[in-house]
Amino acid sequence: MALNLEADKIAGLIHAHKLADATREFDNQAPMLGSKAGGNLFYKIAGPLANALYASGDQAGARRILDNTRHILKPKTILDADMKKLEDKIDTPPPKNTAASKN
Repeated sequence: MALNLEADKIAGLIHAHKLADATREFDNQAPMLGSKAGGNLFYKIAGPLANALYASGDQAGARRILDNTRHILKPKTILDADMKKLEDKIDTPPPKNTAASKN
């Protein structure tokens, strides 16, 4: 329940382009949600936030979100593979035609 509420809150902040607020919320809540949140922490919160940060040109912020999530979850199997895919994407500079460069 807490995870779904947190996911909705962060999704709303991402949608409103308040990425600094979404990141702060993640930093405050992810450790409390902890490993018991399982893959949902990645799929519902960390992944969408990392993708949004990356798309905005904040490659370092996206990487930090993924590093923190990996530290919390210590993923294995399919979750580990999905995290690795996103980490590989984040480690490549975003294209120059991101939403951030249009402003």
